[in-house]
Amino acid sequence: MARKKSCGTYAGSPRSPTYDSRVDFGKPVITALLHGKSVLVTGGATGIGAGIVTALAEAGAYVTIADNAGDEGQRFMLELVNRNLHVQYVYTDVKSFKSQTEAFKLANSFHNGLDIVIPCAGSGSGNSIPEWLSATPADADFPTPIEPPSTALLDTTATATYYTTHLAMHYFRRVRLATSPTAGMPFRTSAGDNHSPTSTYSHAHTNSTSTTQTNAAAAHAATHAAACARQIIFVGSLAAYFTQPLNPAAQASAFAMRGLWKSMRASPALVGARTNFVAPTYVRSGKSAAGALETELTSMGVKMVDVGDVVDAVMRIACDDGIVGRAIAVVAEGNFDICDDPEGFDGGREIRRRVQDGPLFGLALLE
Repeated sequence: MARKKSCGTYAGSPRSPTYDSRVDFGKPVITALLHGKSVLVTGGATGIGAGIVTALAEAGAYVTIADNAGDEGQRFMLELVNRNLHVQYVYTDVKSFKSQTEAFKLANSFHNGLDIVIPCAGSGSGNSIPEWLSATPADADFPTPIEPPSTALLDTTATATYYTTHLAMHYFRRVRLATSPTAGMPFRTSAGDNHSPTSTYSHAHTNSTSTTQTNAAAAHAATHAAACARQIIFVGSLAAYFTQPLNPAAQASAFAMRGLWKSMRASPALVGARTNFVAPTYVRSGKSAAGALETELTSMGVKMVDVGDVVDAVMRIACDDGIVGRAIAVVAEGNFDICDDPEGFDGGREIRRRVQDGPLFGLALLE
C-alpha cells in the first residue's frame, strides 16, 4: 500500500508511480557530492545556464557546455579553465538532433560517461497573436499566400529539450546495460507476472511466493536507487503554471517542457534517472537591452529573481538524491515546492495559495 506523505506519495510497488516527499529546503546542500560527476548543460554559455555551469564546475564536476554562443562561449569556457575548473565548450545548435548528438558524444568522453543532463536552452516571448494577425492580407481576395508563423522559440525550447531528453535516456541506458543486461527492462503488469527477470513464482507454495515478492521489491528498490544516481534537471519556467494570454509560443513552450518532465518523472527505474523541474519567475538578465522590460514588470508588481536563485534550486536538486519527481518554483520570496502531484492538484493548490498570500500576485495580474 502506498505511504502517504505531506505532499506527494511513494508507491512501494514497482508497477506504481513514484513521487517522493516535498523538498526539504532546510537540508544542507553538500556540493562535494558533485565532485567528479560528468554534466552536460544545454544553453550553458550565458544567463541562467552560465550560472549553473559555474556552480557545478566549482563543486568539482566535469561540465560540458552545449551552446551556439560562439566566441562568447569560448571566452566563458576559458575563464573557468583558467581557474583550473573542468569545463569544455561544444558549439551546438540545439535545434539540430545531429548537433546535439555530437555534443553528447563529446560530453560522454570528457570524463567517465554522463551523470547529469540539464536542458536549459531557449527563452523569449515568441510571436503574439496580434503579431500573427497583423500579417493578414488587407484585400478580401482569398486564398492569398500567408507566411507560416515563426517556430524559433518552440524549436529552441520544446524541440531542443525533447532531443536532449531522448539522448540523455539512451546514454543512461548504455551505462545500465554495461553493468547489467537486464537493467531498465519494463516490469510486466499482467496478473501473475513476475516483477523481476530473475524471480520465480510458485502457485503451490506460499513461502515461495512471499520470497519472490520480497526479492522483486528488493530488486526494484536497488534499480530505483541506481537510477537516482543519474538525473535530468529540466530548467523551465513558472509560466508553465500560469496563463499567458495571446502569447501562444511562450505558453506552448513552457507547458511542453513541463509535460515532458511529468510524463517521465514517475518511472526513474525505467527512465534510468530521477527527473525534476525548476520553474523560475522572471529572471534579471543583467543586460541593458532587457532594462525596459524589467522596469515594466516591476511597475506591475512582479518581483524578479536573480540567476543565483535559480542556481540554488538546481544545486539543491543535484546534490540530494532524495529529491525525485519534484518541481521547485523560484520566486523572490524564496524557493518552494510546487507540489505538482495528485495530492497537490498538479501544483494548483500551492500556486493559488501563493497568489492569495501575495508572493505571486503580480504574475496573476499578467493573466
